[in-house]
Amino acid sequence: MRLTGLLFCFLSLSTWGQISITDPKNLLNDLNLIVKNSAFNESFKCDSSFNFFSQVGICRLECDEIFCKETCPPIPKKPVKFYLEDCQSDSVQMYSSLGQSWNITNQDFIDSKFTVVFTMLRNISAYKEPVVSLELETIIFPKAARVIEDGKLKNITTVLLGFAMKTSQTSSMKQSIYITIDPNRQGMDQLMFLSDSPGPGDGYILKRKGFINEN
Repeated sequence: MRLTGLLFCFLSLSTWGQISITDPKNLLNDLNLIVKNSAFNESFKCDSSFNFFSQVGICRLECDEIFCKETCPPIPKKPVKFYLEDCQSDSVQMYSSLGQSWNITNQDFIDSKFTVVFTMLRNISAYKEPVVSLELETIIFPKAARVIEDGKLKNITTVLLGFAMKTSQTSSMKQSIYITIDPNRQGMDQLMFLSDSPGPGDGYILKRKGFINEN
């Protein structure tokens, strides 16, 4: 089943710094049918930690009117742990073992329909530069996947969100970026996969430890 948004809606625009995120098809509303609403302080709890494999360093993007070129540091993927600390009623600070520091806000959480999607997008410059805009193009649900947790292989149903990413206001060329979340989880526990392609492979940005992406 491929979810489709309303036939027509006004452009919705959120801007964080120099990155704009648009949802011209109003697809984010489809997440209301999939993701269970939860309170911010229940979804992001201090002293929680999450294990991933991560791209190391920042990939440089260069796009003209014909094609895009991406240059990444020749460094293998590394394990990374994210920690939640400094919890407030409307924000949480997230740190990583690679030295990153991100601010997670209740407003981002609500605007992305109780998911970590906006948190990941507004921090995409930790992995790719330059990025000036992201446009939500598709939501696919259900998407089968598996995850190994506590030594057990589990089947899970995920949501895949696909975005078109622009590196400059003058170039019409776009690259794709995909986020896979488990709608039955909360907060950072939702995040399974952040990648340049929707399918399996090693060209990912972040992959949850134990996550197995299906075709």
